[in-house]
Amino acid sequence: MARMATTSDVFNAVAEPQRREILDLLTQGELSVNEVATSLGLRQPRVSTHLRVLREVRTRASIA
Repeated sequence: MARMATTSDVFNAVAEPQRREILDLLTQGELSVNEVATSLGLRQPRVSTHLRVLREVRTRASIA
């Protein structure tokens, strides 16, 4: 059984500056991973990793 996200997990996820940039960009609308990567000058695998971390924290937090 997956554990619930703690406040610390959420803060750790958004402590990464690139994840905050991704979140800011996505508040403007839905984008593909490649569009995010291009907009931020990052490589696609790095963006995918950041999105996975954010998704896992959100999923665990929504279980609560």
